[in-house]
Amino acid sequence: MTKKFSSAIQARLKQAGLSDEFSKFGEEGTAKERRANLFYLQGLNALAGEDTAVAEKFFDEALKLNPNLIWPKVMRQK
Repeated sequence: MTKKFSSAIQARLKQAGLSDEFSKFGEEGTAKERRANLFYLQGLNALAGEDTAVAEKFFDEALKLNPNLIWPKVMRQK
């Protein structure tokens, strides 16, 4: 399950920065926000696979892109 989910997230990461035409209307957030959310999901996926070191890297990347995210901070501290 986690490998399939990881592949889906990787595909979305490749698409996340491609079209940003609707972000000016507040839909879907900016490309950076979408990428940050995808990195957060990858961190959760890594935790599900019990790989905390990789999860921390993904949470850090999410926070680098969007420092306003709360849950990567919370999950990073666990």
